[in-house]
Amino acid sequence: MLPKLHRLSKQDFAILLKTGRRVHGAHISYVYCPAPEGKPFACGVVVSKKVAKSAVARNLLTRRIYNILGAHAVQCAGKYSAIMTRSGTAELSFEELEKETVDVLKRI
Repeated sequence: MLPKLHRLSKQDFAILLKTGRRVHGAHISYVYCPAPEGKPFACGVVVSKKVAKSAVARNLLTRRIYNILGAHAVQCAGKYSAIMTRSGTAELSFEELEKETVDVLKRI
């Protein structure tokens, strides 16, 4: 899990969704924009009820994605970013999810 310092606040998340650029994968969409001067990178994750009905499954997916982002923080440096999941993401294994996330991060 990323420390709170590296997670987006609600205000930053709203700004990111309005001004950010988007990269799409098969199961995830990645939104990013440059972080303001002097601020560290920050990430957010969105998992809707369409993706996973139970809160346990949504929380598991969120923790997995934060773990992947923490491991690949170098690629997120200097950016505000968010990952939005799509239907079918809940069925992916951790390795498949990591592979897709890394593929999307490489396309930035």
